Amino acid sequence: MTNKQQAFINYYLGESKMNATDTARCAGYKHPNKQGPENLVLKLLNEWNK
Repeated sequence: MTNKQQAFINYYLGESKMNATDTARCAGYKHPNKQGPENLVLKLLNEWNK
């Protein structure tokens, strides 16, 4: 997991109050409207496949 991905998780569970777009913006992603939901789906799929 990259530092940015870890930041995404921390913000998602903390101050962004489970808003994927705001989380991606806080974590420093360039395109939060796209990358926020995308990261959330990828993380959930990765956890589900374990």
